[in-house]
Amino acid sequence: MAGCGDGGRGDADAVAAEVVGHFLRSSRHAIFIEGIDASGKTRFARRVVASLRKAGKRARLVKADYFLIDRDKRIRNGASSWRSYLNSWFDFRRMREEILVPFFSNQDVKKEILVYSEARGKVDRPHRVSVARNDVLVVEGVFLSNSLLKKFPAYRVVMHVPFRISLERQVRREPRTRKISGPEAAFRWENWHLPAQKRYMARHKPESIADVVIDNSDYHSPCIAKMGGDALKRDLKVGGQIRA
Repeated sequence: MAGCGDGGRGDADAVAAEVVGHFLRSSRHAIFIEGIDASGKTRFARRVVASLRKAGKRARLVKADYFLIDRDKRIRNGASSWRSYLNSWFDFRRMREEILVPFFSNQDVKKEILVYSEARGKVDRPHRVSVARNDVLVVEGVFLSNSLLKKFPAYRVVMHVPFRISLERQVRREPRTRKISGPEAAFRWENWHLPAQKRYMARHKPESIADVVIDNSDYHSPCIAKMGGDALKRDLKVGGQIRA
């Protein structure tokens, strides 16, 4: 593996394939992909799903954004603050109970759930979840190492980008996806997203517990900055040896 320090940037699909190969050598059944806003989680998650399917695995993608709460409720909870973004925007308890607990209990998860609709700002869009117990569950989103989700034995990937690049991407993206102006996107990032992410990272240390950290400063040429967490090493241990 060529690390970032070795000039090891490469094709994004190839990096996803390397991550999948590493995952398949473990005993895990789920991959959690997290990172700060605009770090490229969704793009990379799709590449991981495609690579898993190419390897002959059935993979299913679940997004944390499915579990955003109603916009009106966020406003009542004080939406325009970093505390609200960190603690009150996502219903991680519902994600845990509806998807993660059954899946990690070796059950098929086949149900229709209601997910968040960006167009209406409400949790009212029916979505069919179909994850068999032998599938690979891929979850992507922010804050996936929070106290409700941290103990699930998932293979954990963190998409790392500098805050400056996150801001630049947000300012470009938000006018398209949420119909807000660039200056408004910058204000929200600086006053809501950035303080929330800094506090989350200081408290939960997602990169320190990750099995893989990917420097995704360049969407098209990411690199693997870290591979091989302590938990994964235990998974790979056979007869006192780590499989190469």
